[in-house]
Amino acid sequence: MAQSRSIAPLALFGVDTLVDPDEPAIRGTVRQFVGDRIAPHISDWFESGEIPARELARDLGGLGLLGMHLEGYGCAGTSATAYGLACMELEAADSGLRSLVSVQGSLAMYAIWKHGSDPRFETNAARVAHRAELVAVLKERLMADEASAGEEKLSARGVPAGQVGTVETGFARGSSGPRPDRRHAATSLTTGGPPDSLLAQ
Repeated sequence: MAQSRSIAPLALFGVDTLVDPDEPAIRGTVRQFVGDRIAPHISDWFESGEIPARELARDLGGLGLLGMHLEGYGCAGTSATAYGLACMELEAADSGLRSLVSVQGSLAMYAIWKHGSDPRFETNAARVAHRAELVAVLKERLMADEASAGEEKLSARGVPAGQVGTVETGFARGSSGPRPDRRHAATSLTTGGPPDSLLAQ
């Protein structure tokens, strides 16, 4: 009787034959981090509605994932393919964490990388020492467009984006239709307040 063997689903595409030798190692490092640090806790974070984002951001930065595709400023300077493989591993666990890495690296850090020729911002120590000036430069560049224009640009590139608000402003703004809730399949925000079923919990 022939013995069956399992094949990893992505192995059918032969992806590993299309990448440089060091890129699977980067993917493996991220996969290990996801397995150790994210996957065991993700369902609890979902149920509680809370995630240790700052702590995870520090961990992701420690791995060199933030701005990993950029060169200089202490960034790893990896290929776009390695960046994509790393993001794929994060996405497998939680799309919000993948967004954290891609928005931080491709939006916030890219602006510094692209426009950061000022020697005050060349190293992390210099950026910390000149934080107020850096914030002023970034505000000037980021405030050049209306928020809606920035949101449109990000959405056009497939980056999840939205204006920052609170629960109160969300309810005050309302919605044109039902909006799914993690515990209630069709919660409508048009009522002007949270549904009674949420208030009772």
